[in-house]
Amino acid sequence: MSDPVITSMHVSSLYVWQHEPRGYRFTEVGWSFQKGVGEPRFFAAWKGNGLYESADLGLAPRGTNHYYSVRNVSGTDYWRWYLDGIFKIERYVWNFRQGYTVVSSEHSAPDETNYSHFWSLKRRDSAGNWNYWTNLSLYEDNDPDYYLNKVSNTECYVQR
Repeated sequence: MSDPVITSMHVSSLYVWQHEPRGYRFTEVGWSFQKGVGEPRFFAAWKGNGLYESADLGLAPRGTNHYYSVRNVSGTDYWRWYLDGIFKIERYVWNFRQGYTVVSSEHSAPDETNYSHFWSLKRRDSAGNWNYWTNLSLYEDNDPDYYLNKVSNTECYVQR
């Protein structure tokens, strides 16, 4: 976004997520903007074995669009994060190799934006092939001021 209204924090991301008996695991990539921290930043985040970790992937210029990817190294518990097709980091995420692909928009304060736009959404199957999403649907909505505007199975907005 070029000029978001942020009074606390905004996150726009995609991730791979898995429920498990004792909680959940995930790998996430996107951008975040926190009031008082400076300009928006790209990030990677992951949680496995109950431990949340994250990495700063650099400045996220305002008003630009980007391609994000987080990929499991097939047959291992290692994950790789990419930004605009460029490999950024690889991390071990204990006992996690697959999950649901999700897009997300988060904010902290009711007076700030929670807008996000996602398009050309793809998922990778266990053989390593990339396919467009075929069943985009709302998973959870805990923000009554914003809703999922589904354009197609591969494009959606989170908007007022």
